[in-house]
Amino acid sequence: MGKKSLTLSALCATLLWVGAVYADPPMPPSIDWRAEGKVTPVKDQGDTCDSSWAFSATGVLEGWNAITTGKLESLSEQELLDCVRLPFVDGCNAKQAGAVLLYAGLIYATQNGLNAEDEYQYTGVIGKCDPGTSVIPKPAGIFGIPLGSEELLAKQVEQQPVAVTLDGSWYPSYQQGIFSGPCGRQPNASALIVGLGEENGVPYWLVKNSLGTSWGEAGFFRIVRGRDECGIADWAIVPELAPPPSPWPGL
Repeated sequence: MGKKSLTLSALCATLLWVGAVYADPPMPPSIDWRAEGKVTPVKDQGDTCDSSWAFSATGVLEGWNAITTGKLESLSEQELLDCVRLPFVDGCNAKQAGAVLLYAGLIYATQNGLNAEDEYQYTGVIGKCDPGTSVIPKPAGIFGIPLGSEELLAKQVEQQPVAVTLDGSWYPSYQQGIFSGPCGRQPNASALIVGLGEENGVPYWLVKNSLGTSWGEAGFFRIVRGRDECGIADWAIVPELAPPPSPWPGL
């Protein structure tokens, strides 16, 4: 019996089946990493040190570690303040250099790991670097979500909490609800996206801040999703998770 030829219709049907099997699953309507036990309690950076970048870095590393190892460890912001030094940048007065310090903090963690918060406690004053023993494995790498892409940001939030730097000039007036502006686009405050959802037809990001539990919605805020409000999708970064197995072995 001779071999059967592969018709165009059969090839198209095969490709459609493969696409259906291996296409990205639909995005869930809501995500909340707090409910999964991957987010530590809200912390407070205090009034003397503008160190939100360090809290954003520990937050994303805490989530990454909890997903990777199954252990939720509260990590040391003070180690980052003491040990991450950049020329002409004050870690307690980061302002628009916060995104750079956040990136540098995660690079530091890939090289050194990070100590537990209760072993290297926060003082809000930059001191001598004395890291001690790391309580987490070292991430293999870090990567940033493409500038301004909320679609890709949402896909990443489905996998893990995400560190972001945005314009936080509106923080003093925020109390509750979904913030929808006005705001600028200066990257002057870092935070941690821990989920997403929708309320009354308005999609939003759920974000953990580092201003204590008396601020906002018990230390969290919601901000409108879908228009890169306050530049929230412009400076998003995560530690690298282990890649999923390929559907095509050997490729």
